[in-house]
Amino acid sequence: MDTAEILAEYGIYHTPNYVYLKGDVMVMIDGEPIKLRTLNQGLGISGEDLRKVTFSDLSRIKQVITIENLTTFFRWHEPDSLIIYLGGYHNGIRRTLLKKIYQELPRISYYHFGDIDPDGYYILEHLRKGTGIDFEPLYMNVFELTKYAQYCKELTDKDRVKADNLIVQEKYVEVLQYMLNNNCKLEQEIISISQ
Repeated sequence: MDTAEILAEYGIYHTPNYVYLKGDVMVMIDGEPIKLRTLNQGLGISGEDLRKVTFSDLSRIKQVITIENLTTFFRWHEPDSLIIYLGGYHNGIRRTLLKKIYQELPRISYYHFGDIDPDGYYILEHLRKGTGIDFEPLYMNVFELTKYAQYCKELTDKDRVKADNLIVQEKYVEVLQYMLNNNCKLEQEIISISQ
């Protein structure tokens, strides 16, 4: 028996990795068109099928938004946008898709919407370095921390270390310093409920 068969004996299976996306574009899979805009909750494409995907009719897209949490992805609707579920730290499949999109749309805005905590900014930095795309934070600022202060959680010791590390690098200083000074962080799901 190979490793996969042995693991299957114990109910452990390899599951394909999916990329979820939605927006006002046409997705072509092996030349077959799918109007993504007609699917309210978007489309999931397995990583192994991703190489067959191309896009057309991108003229209405003004921005690409990556979203850290799947619940937020399903709730989120943003006009003139292509929205991609990132799932925390991106992987090779999502990186390939983002680079493919960037080749076709290099002059539009690219945003990342994640948790407003030090790890959320580490994810953003990982995304920027891994793709070479200049993603900007979206709804990840002091305004949201103050607006939703009643839902904030306290920072952990690890959060404080990560915040200090980013501040030393002069990255996201205002919001991270606010978090440290006020001992707060916020999950992005809180923001998506109220938008």
